[in-house]
Amino acid sequence: MNTTFNDMTKFLDEAWCARKYVVPCLLGPAGIGKTAAVMQHAKNVGAEVVMIIASQILPNEVSGITMPVHETKAMEIYDHYRLSSLKDGDILFFDELLEADQLVLSACLTLIESRQLMSGKQLPDVQIVAATNATISPKMLKESIRQRFVWREFHIDREGTRQYIKDTYGFDVGSSISGQLVGSSDSYNILTPRSLTKMAAWMAESNGNKEKANSIGTQIDMIWGCAIGHRLAEAYMETFSSPMKQVQVALHELIVSAGIDNSEIDGIMESDLTDTTLTELIGLLQQLPEWGSMQEYLSDLMINEEDEYHIEF
Repeated sequence: MNTTFNDMTKFLDEAWCARKYVVPCLLGPAGIGKTAAVMQHAKNVGAEVVMIIASQILPNEVSGITMPVHETKAMEIYDHYRLSSLKDGDILFFDELLEADQLVLSACLTLIESRQLMSGKQLPDVQIVAATNATISPKMLKESIRQRFVWREFHIDREGTRQYIKDTYGFDVGSSISGQLVGSSDSYNILTPRSLTKMAAWMAESNGNKEKANSIGTQIDMIWGCAIGHRLAEAYMETFSSPMKQVQVALHELIVSAGIDNSEIDGIMESDLTDTTLTELIGLLQQLPEWGSMQEYLSDLMINEEDEYHIEF
């Protein structure tokens, strides 16, 4: 599936071989996964990430600080440990770039251009990348800043967010909810992909319990002052009302209550069972030594009588 997240990761991957000459910058609204894309890119190329939140640092954390040396009776520049500890193959990641103080930006630009620390020490063979919200229009940004980066703008991905939540938390929020996602707004409360994903994570804590799901939905409604929590609870329970999900939830409760510790069971329950019938799922579980302790518990579970789901225990 072609998603904004995949596009951002691919952009960074393609810039890896030109890391001595190109500094890619991901430009886009909050919550689209810019930082996550950098981390995935690092995993793809086998690199470690040294992250600097540009909006939260002082200029000397980039340019270094001048200190007196007693022996030489002179002032020497000491580099910040995060930069001096960089090694070949690392990724130096400046996040929230355009929200930084102008002095910090100037220090970053010097580092990027010279590939040298203020102490004179040369940077190792690292890739420098950046990410930022589009807080400043291009014409208001100094050309010296624009010229140091290769900017690529990415937009909010409603379907990608919907699929990510489904893959991660096991339920479909539906197009009516994902369609409300925005990248920016005049309101203080903004329904971004990040905020919806956090709501979905909270909802998933109900573990298929309808009463708990409705309670979480009510709390979300109260916090946000709208009905999105109620609708999210409905979407969640619609997914968990299927016989397959009922069995998954029941098995999870059984495994937890019985203290069963088996990585094979965890792998089965965490895998994508969208196209798996109950018969096939039970067949997988019957091969495990813990099947005997599960059988009686599952026999009491209400199962749809259609052939696709019906199974005799």
